[in-house]
Amino acid sequence: MRIIQFILFFFLSRVFCDVIDTANMERNVNGLFLPFLKIANKVYLIKSDKAVNWFEAAHFCAQNDADLVTIESANELNALSKYILTNNGSDTYYWTSGNDLANEGVFMTLFSGKPLPYTHFRVAPDNWKDEDCVHVVYTAKKNYVMNDISCTTPGFAICEAHQ
Repeated sequence: MRIIQFILFFFLSRVFCDVIDTANMERNVNGLFLPFLKIANKVYLIKSDKAVNWFEAAHFCAQNDADLVTIESANELNALSKYILTNNGSDTYYWTSGNDLANEGVFMTLFSGKPLPYTHFRVAPDNWKDEDCVHVVYTAKKNYVMNDISCTTPGFAICEAHQ
C-alpha cells in the first residue's frame, strides 16, 4: 500500500508542482540548464535558494533532465560536502535519491530501484516513524553524513545530470 501511495503522490507532485521556472534559464552547449557544475567526475545542479520536500526536489531534478543524486562513494560525498560548505554553508539539508518508501529499512535509489551503492549514515538509519527519505546533513563533527528523515521536511536538491 505504501508503494502505491508513493507512486500516486510522486506523479501528482509532478503534475501540480512548479518548483522552479526553467523557461528563462540559459542552456550550455550540452543542452543542460545552467548552472550545472562539474564536481569530481560528475555534473550536478545544486538548488539552494528554496527549500522543498523530497518529492518536489525529485520533480525539480526531472524538470532539468537530471535525477536526485545517488552518492556512490566516500569521495563523492566528500567532494559534494566541500563544495556545499564553501558555497552554501552548513545549516541546510540536501536531498539524495535514497529512500525506503517501498520497504521499511531497505534503502533504495529512486530511479534505478537498486540498493544505495554507498551509505554513510550518522549513526545508522534510525527509522523513526515516517522517516523514509535520505538527505545529507552537516554534523557537529564538521562533516556531512546521510540521515533518514520525513520526506516532507524542507531541504535543498542536489541533482545529478544524466550520463
